Amino acid sequence: MDIQNSAIAVTGLTVRYNNRVALDDITFSVAKGAYLGLVGPNGSGKSTLIKAMLGLTPSAAGEVYFSGQKRAGFGEWPRIGYLPQKISHFNPYFPATVGEVVALGLLSRKMERAAENAAVEDALGLLDIGGIKEKLIGELSGGQLQRVLLARAIAGRPAILLLDEPTTALDPETRERFYSTLESINRDLKTTVVLVTHDIGTIGKYASQMLYLDKKVVFHGGFNDFCGSGDMKKYFGEYSQHVICHRHD
Repeated sequence: MDIQNSAIAVTGLTVRYNNRVALDDITFSVAKGAYLGLVGPNGSGKSTLIKAMLGLTPSAAGEVYFSGQKRAGFGEWPRIGYLPQKISHFNPYFPATVGEVVALGLLSRKMERAAENAAVEDALGLLDIGGIKEKLIGELSGGQLQRVLLARAIAGRPAILLLDEPTTALDPETRERFYSTLESINRDLKTTVVLVTHDIGTIGKYASQMLYLDKKVVFHGGFNDFCGSGDMKKYFGEYSQHVICHRHD
């Protein structure tokens, strides 16, 4: 593992809850500019892994590196964007406009007002929500709010973007638009993306790599490797493997 040249490197990460192992000796790396789909069954530890990587959940063992820098505590990497799983925790009655919420993503950066305004406009434009900049967040639909929160996460042009099941509350059309936008961010801005999703049959259309988690790493690699793996065929079954690989093709 080349820690110094990886966007993300995780070594031996273990998390326990009341003596119950939630994550067992997790080791993997993500190359700079890669798009990783993090998948697995319910209760497999996907959200726990993201939170432990960020220091939001304590780990019993292991190390986490972002861009070669060892993690010491949350909030020490201003170039990491994070979109948590449940937007229901976001207070829709907070008296803020869309533009003000997006600007919150720039608090860790010292910027002149003109540069800050330009960064907000860029993020709004990228998510195609410039027309609702002056709307209060309480007036937004679920899909609009999700795009606003993604705009906040990318406003500071993070090198790494971590998203924890961001599409669960979206309708199919909005979900496809969200995935397409995220793909563009990865491709055009060279942002390293880690997307947690339960939809293993869809992620292959967008991500370049997959990490299948079930409290331990079951598979990590490219989709061609997954599709050609006899071990994965035995683990998932031929039909399930075909579904994933068909979507990827």
